[in-house]
Amino acid sequence: MVSRAVKNVIAFWAMGLMDYAQPGTTAQAFARPPDRAGELVVRHEDKSFADNGQLTVDHNECAAFVRDGALVGTLGPGRHTLSAQMFPFLGNLRDPTTAQYRAELYFVTSSPVSGMRFGGRAMLNEPSGRTGNATIFGEYTVRVTDPGCFLTQVAGQSDLAAIGGLFGQTITPHVERCAAAWLLEGYYTLDNIAQAGPHLAQAVAPHCGGLASYGVALVSIDNVMIKVG
Repeated sequence: MVSRAVKNVIAFWAMGLMDYAQPGTTAQAFARPPDRAGELVVRHEDKSFADNGQLTVDHNECAAFVRDGALVGTLGPGRHTLSAQMFPFLGNLRDPTTAQYRAELYFVTSSPVSGMRFGGRAMLNEPSGRTGNATIFGEYTVRVTDPGCFLTQVAGQSDLAAIGGLFGQTITPHVERCAAAWLLEGYYTLDNIAQAGPHLAQAVAPHCGGLASYGVALVSIDNVMIKVG
């Protein structure tokens, strides 16, 4: 005889399977796939959501509904029944021919996400006129502060590397300019500029406020490496 505890576990596991609907199907339950946990943003592959379907939002994320590139509404952590009566913004997403809600559904992580990469090449000059071609790269941690702004900027780019590239375009020039200035001022030479990595991270981070235009805040810059030659 199967115990009640085992039955509860089986029921919970079966319910969990419903949360990850296959693309192109009329799903009854939706959630971030477990293998995408911790990513900054995940876009659900389906764009049609049944009335009274169940949406599960983890404790460190929000679910955002986007239509035509604009944020229509968000839902916080918990298990929600998709109903326009409960969440009026869903009424703006209802397809009159199918009575389903049509939108892009994103799961946006609200806790810091680390390990994102930046990098580029820069020509560095010493006061003596000696020059060197340097590769400067590193990692950084960000946190989404404004999901609406964030999704307006990155909607359509669910690939984390592509999103990281957008942010890296803001961080990389600051790091390159700081390294170049320290060489010209004589704090380092081309022979020892590689040692400046940790100091560059601390010096540059306060000047990367431009990330706010993407709806994110820079938490830290880490593991800055400089290779000359």
